[in-house]
Amino acid sequence: MIRAVLLDLDGTLVDSLAAWGEAFGDAIALGQQQLPALAELSDGPRAHVEFFRPLVRRAHHEAGGGEWQRAFLQRGFNLLLEQFGSTDPALAERMFARYEAAWPQHTRLYPEIPPLLDRLAQRYRLAIVSNGLGVEQRQKIGPLGLDRYFEVVAISSEVGARKPEPAIFRHALDALGIAPGEAIHVGDDLGADIVGARAAGLAAGVWVNRAAGLLEEQRAPDGLGAHFELPDLEGLPDLIEALATPGAALDERAPRPHRRPPHPE
Repeated sequence: MIRAVLLDLDGTLVDSLAAWGEAFGDAIALGQQQLPALAELSDGPRAHVEFFRPLVRRAHHEAGGGEWQRAFLQRGFNLLLEQFGSTDPALAERMFARYEAAWPQHTRLYPEIPPLLDRLAQRYRLAIVSNGLGVEQRQKIGPLGLDRYFEVVAISSEVGARKPEPAIFRHALDALGIAPGEAIHVGDDLGADIVGARAAGLAAGVWVNRAAGLLEEQRAPDGLGAHFELPDLEGLPDLIEALATPGAALDERAPRPHRRPPHPE
């Protein structure tokens, strides 16, 4: 019997990638006033994914990985300017500040989320399980009205554990008073959300694959793919209904809309 639904935040409930892309475009518009070569990155959302995110991952790797820090973005802007022949830390800092001020203004829920949560909240206990900095994640949760749906919010920087570590899932489940086998987790990152849900012993891990593809950082180890895959969350209530039927078997009773292998070529 499914009694609780855990949901990731960025890329699952909140279209953060679009917000970050628009904010990056705002930062580029500021930067090109002093460095015209940046006009090459005029398509902010595309340049954010294809050009800037790899630089931020590089900064993360250089720092030894671990919990997210704003310093990775700051370093990313410095690396960006180096790519375009500038080593002006003051300009990088101004661009970073513009980005930080802009992304909350661009942040939106995916369109199906409000009616989805209205429906889920009538039947299930709800929790957010998110990697990130508490101050940043709560800039989304409160202003977007998500706090009225969720009994528990487990954010990695506040809990002291990050997905895919089972501890962050257990923290949310303990706060809800729910056993792992009575809950599912839904997220857009195979490596963090689905691997973590499996490791924590949840009834199912549901991968929401909005882009019908994979960003490199979202790949999961072989054999640890999602139980189920959805192109968005409109079909989630029906999937949970099947799983919530007493005696339902994952492979026999639950629908598998829009399923793909975890490593598409």
